[in-house]
Amino acid sequence: MSYRQEYLNTPENTFLPIIVQGDLGTFHADFIVIKLGSFLHGFLSGVMEARYGHTFKQFLQKKFNVKSPPAWANYKNISNRTFRGEVPMHQRSKQEITNRIKEDGGLSQGFAGYISADELRELPGSDPSAPGLVLAVVGLKGFVTISEETTVEQVENIFKVLAANCPSNKKTVVAIPAFCFGDGKAKVDDDRMLLMNAQIKAMHNMSKKYPNIISICVTYSPTLQRLSLKAREAMITSDLRFPRVFDRDSSQKLIPELQADLVSGRIAMFIGTGVSVASGLPTWEEFIKRLCNASNVEFPEGGSSNQILEAAEKARNALGSNFATSLVECLYGFGTPLPSVTHYLLASLPQSTIITTNFDTLMETAIKKLKKAVFTISTPSEVSKAPIGDHHTNVLKLHGDVTTPEQVILSKSEFASYFAHKPAVATLLRGLLLNLSLIHISEPTRL
Repeated sequence: MSYRQEYLNTPENTFLPIIVQGDLGTFHADFIVIKLGSFLHGFLSGVMEARYGHTFKQFLQKKFNVKSPPAWANYKNISNRTFRGEVPMHQRSKQEITNRIKEDGGLSQGFAGYISADELRELPGSDPSAPGLVLAVVGLKGFVTISEETTVEQVENIFKVLAANCPSNKKTVVAIPAFCFGDGKAKVDDDRMLLMNAQIKAMHNMSKKYPNIISICVTYSPTLQRLSLKAREAMITSDLRFPRVFDRDSSQKLIPELQADLVSGRIAMFIGTGVSVASGLPTWEEFIKRLCNASNVEFPEGGSSNQILEAAEKARNALGSNFATSLVECLYGFGTPLPSVTHYLLASLPQSTIITTNFDTLMETAIKKLKKAVFTISTPSEVSKAPIGDHHTNVLKLHGDVTTPEQVILSKSEFASYFAHKPAVATLLRGLLLNLSLIHISEPTRL
């Protein structure tokens, strides 16, 4: 069955930023944005020097003709001074503030500086795979109050800089942190929500203006993750129409659109156990039955889905340390299953993502056999590491992977709390459903 989302007919509704929680140093992106004011202090300073070499600070100092980088963050000691003996600095106009920053050897308010990965690779000790940088000023700590206006302005600056320096016929992925929420500027959720709404909306608007730039909003705490998801959901509610699901007959009319999406790589396959049945693997119910037999737990023949899940949880608990071995044996038997023709046909399609509830690795094997790069996403930590590009296929395994048995989802309680415990996976899934046409294949395919 094909599922088509009506709002995809409106291009401007397909550019919501991806939101993930983590450290900027872990992301596979073409560029990462570093907020000036604190980026060369403490932990992040060490990360930058480890990634770009010990001469990184001197490189920045020379490239942007500024004084020692640590001084860029130290405007607190002048923020309460009067400007030429008159009004305190934080009460002056933006131009007066910018002039004073320049006098002290810093960068102007609203600055966004571009450094290509090629430039950084030339530095002694630089990581050859490290991404480029965009240096951003979103107000200076203790010096300029952060507002919705300055947040929006900086997002616009970042996109304009990238658009001016990156090819328009190639996608550029940029990771942008949640701005200035750790500097004491917005201590309560209401204030943070205003700033987060401003940032997410600005990223959305600029992605519409520059469709070749894919933006990732990086949050670095559970609170910011919650607020960013709330801001994104608010945009979906206000700006997007609810997706419409079509039945089998009406979906035939969408074939030309799906063909166009397939050619352009805007298709994601959602595959269930039926695809692997052709390789000799059990259906979901048969798999649980095998697991129950291995653990001497009674299987509820003809029972409901809830009863089967309860039996699966009992079987897992009964197996204890033997669960990993039993999982493999119940799934694969005692042979080595091979991908079916269906696996190979699906793997040959020009798609960037396959979503599956299967534990097995047959889909990944088929992709590798076709000499294509594949990346498996089965845990929240792997979401931020997944490559984004035209030459990779990401396999999102919602229920886990047989190679990591401890992460496999089997019980009723695990399904009930799935999205609460895996917000990164939930966000990725929402993004895929918002931006791609989804084709669901579950029953064995007749070829």
